[in-house]
Amino acid sequence: MSPKSLHKKLIALLLILAVIATSGCEVPSEAKFRVTGNKTIGIKIGQRLKIELEGNPTTGYLWQVTDISQKGVIEEVGKYEYLRDSDLIGSGGVQIFSFKSLKKGTTVVSFEYKRTWETVAAAKKYNVKIIVH
Repeated sequence: MSPKSLHKKLIALLLILAVIATSGCEVPSEAKFRVTGNKTIGIKIGQRLKIELEGNPTTGYLWQVTDISQKGVIEEVGKYEYLRDSDLIGSGGVQIFSFKSLKKGTTVVSFEYKRTWETVAAAKKYNVKIIVH
């Protein structure tokens, strides 16, 4: 076998090994969860996280992030989005909050569902524990 053909075979073998080594190791760029109560979520460093909470702003109630227990583990990205279930007047939908994980650690994001102008307790409260590995 000539040195040139051996060199080509070696390069081909290295390319195959590189593909095998990296297949299945890719981290999805985004994770999405519908939250209907307290929940624990695991994500990777650098991954974006979308948390969906059912609500109906036509009633005056909105979900709000009231606390992120460990600053620096994740950060909220932008303002929430709202997707309606239908085009009917008064229909509900989901509020979607976006976060980005920054470093390994554990944090708890607290959400409250309330009318911002009222001073009474929130109608609903959820805590979402996020573990970044």
